Amino acid sequence: MPSIAIIGGGVAGIAAAQRLLQARPDWQIRVFERANRLGGRALTDSVSIPGFAFDKGSVYLQDSATNPLTAIAQRLQFATTPEPNSDAWLRVQGVDGPVNLNEFEPSFALVTQQIEANFNVAAERDDEEDFKYPNATVTPQPVLATPMLQFGFGVSQYGAFSESAETWQYLAADSARQVSPEPASGNLYVDRGIGTLVQTWGEQVLADHAVLGAQVTQLALSADAVTVHWLQGEQPQQGAFDACIVTLPVAVMAARDVTFDPPLPAPYLQALQSLRLGSYKKFALAMAQVPGDLNSADNTYYLTQGGLGLPGPSGVWQVFRVPQPDGATPVLLVHAAGDFAAQLDALGDAAAFELCTARLQLAWPELRLNPEQRAVTNWNANPLCRGAYSYTRPSPGLLAQDTTALQARINLGEPLERLHFAGEATSTACYGTLQAAYFEGERAADAVVAQLMQP
Repeated sequence: MPSIAIIGGGVAGIAAAQRLLQARPDWQIRVFERANRLGGRALTDSVSIPGFAFDKGSVYLQDSATNPLTAIAQRLQFATTPEPNSDAWLRVQGVDGPVNLNEFEPSFALVTQQIEANFNVAAERDDEEDFKYPNATVTPQPVLATPMLQFGFGVSQYGAFSESAETWQYLAADSARQVSPEPASGNLYVDRGIGTLVQTWGEQVLADHAVLGAQVTQLALSADAVTVHWLQGEQPQQGAFDACIVTLPVAVMAARDVTFDPPLPAPYLQALQSLRLGSYKKFALAMAQVPGDLNSADNTYYLTQGGLGLPGPSGVWQVFRVPQPDGATPVLLVHAAGDFAAQLDALGDAAAFELCTARLQLAWPELRLNPEQRAVTNWNANPLCRGAYSYTRPSPGLLAQDTTALQARINLGEPLERLHFAGEATSTACYGTLQAAYFEGERAADAVVAQLMQP
């Protein structure tokens, strides 16, 4: 009876196990997860602000009509709420106080046109609109001399809020991340939190198959087995398996937190050098007094920070609310991305909170926050992931002649004898998303079944 090890109990690992158990319920499946919970980067904090589900990972189910987690939410009776259509505003300091500028202001349009022009130059499109140089960066690093420039480069479709990396770190062909396997559909908030949904689903699928608190230290590949070495507490353990699916984040593998024996071949090592996890930071803050224009989920505001007369690192805050039931504690969500988020992580959570709340207070003097009810993320400092989600680093090596800028993802997703790799970073269709992790987990499971069923 074949035995399969799955390293990582996030969406990819759960989906792989589910697929294997459906296809071959007689096989032995073991999922090794370093944390004491399932879900990976899907994580909900329901404690810091009572009654509010703060999703530290993905905020909503993206492309809900084609996202497999939508059907799982329905089956497990998790209520969902559509993401509302909201207007985006840049909130700046005017002569008489804060002023809102709509994203369609002519000055913002000039910034987006500049980015688009640089994008076309970087890609050097031919007459058929194909990219000649997909590994070119979208734009050189600009001098962000005005709030509008800072805003534009932060929030354009090629900016940090789209890719967890900055515009000048963004490859021309990385727009592939915006493409879903099917035409895009609306997004759904999960009322109890996506992390809660994924953990509940995982506990159901892996009821007798998960090994929690297991820190995998080495994967040893031989002709007829993969030997998994792990620590359970301080106790070293090992076991041999017929195949292994590795769903660890690329930053964890690049840091060599898990060693491979023999070492991974060059294409895999080069892929891990080309793929990076960007930075994304999220704050949740309970409001004791709510300004009128923060009283609903109808608007999203952007606040520039640093380099323009304001202290701290330079970047853009995204400020918004999610739909909540009547009578619930009003909660403000604040996001930061790219280099700005990385610098906030490096400051430490206390200093980051201080910077964030000071900027909010400047933008809304009448705002009052409850200092006892708040939460924050710091994915860069989390050893289980070391970052948010993947983007492709411009590389003169592996990707220099790549006609798609996806070769690193393709190479990493290739089976290495009895080792298989899966996760959002191995997707070429919608990487950086939960559904990518799900689909890639299923792909790897199918490859294992095909491999082990060969005569």
